[in-house]
Amino acid sequence: METREAIRTEFMRMYARERMDRITVKALCAAAPVARTTFYAHYRNVDDVLREVEDDLLAGLAEVTERVSGGDLTCMDFSVFLDETLAFVDRNRADFHALLVAQPDMRFVSRWKDAMKANMTRRYPMVSARTHWDLITEMGIKTSDIDAVLLTHLDCDHANGLVQVKDAKRFVVAADEVRFASKLINRVRYNKSWWGMVELEEFEWNDDKGPFGKSYDLLGDGSIQLINIPGHADGLFAVKVVADDGRFVLLFSDGGYAAKSWQEMITSGIAADKERQKASLAWIREQSLDPMCVESLANHDPDVEPHVIEL
Repeated sequence: METREAIRTEFMRMYARERMDRITVKALCAAAPVARTTFYAHYRNVDDVLREVEDDLLAGLAEVTERVSGGDLTCMDFSVFLDETLAFVDRNRADFHALLVAQPDMRFVSRWKDAMKANMTRRYPMVSARTHWDLITEMGIKTSDIDAVLLTHLDCDHANGLVQVKDAKRFVVAADEVRFASKLINRVRYNKSWWGMVELEEFEWNDDKGPFGKSYDLLGDGSIQLINIPGHADGLFAVKVVADDGRFVLLFSDGGYAAKSWQEMITSGIAADKERQKASLAWIREQSLDPMCVESLANHDPDVEPHVIEL
């Protein structure tokens, strides 16, 4: 077991600093150091070592899911799940950095995404059966009827379904978010192929609403305000729809994962800036408690059923 661990440890050191196709069994054995016959007693080739690292990381992530959920993802506390997942990633920081940043292992990324999709199906079984597009279609709306798709941010669970609405007229996103998505360190969170089939309309903030005084007046009349709530992502925005009498609906995207988030001030586990995330959530709480707030909704709240809001 110690020999196998020594081979893996040295392999990951090499993987973090040189291309996979340049890592040879001979070089790995010399660095470990182990005899080549010993290496072949454990592995067939260097890719076998890489796959074992992938398997162990994915098994660890799966263990977190099952432990936190008790096997029932529909009742799982999502904030605890995210915290535990991030703690696991932190304990294995070197391996995750090597596979996601130093030399992105797209096989590992694909396998992790497949696991996440499977978990989402288990967590939201009814939503998985009927997509947002199914609901829109039932209302008699065609994709070409949609004037604008508002991309609150570009994470995979918000952007990788754009192909379903690619005939919409506009795809609006904050320029701050596009810049954030372009950073090398965010490569695992963002993939341009998710929105590459549409033309993004990037905007700079043109108003001063919200916790950081950054907002965008979409129609120029204050009726639809895109308000920067950074923390989870730099360019994340909430959508505030305001009626003539001042009543409003707040769609705060991933500023929190449910009403419980602002009620108990529980920030989401994934954060680019924890302090700004807390400030944004405090603003969401303030808005949600405003008597003029008709509804305050998060994207991932399992208690929210599809419905129509009229102002």
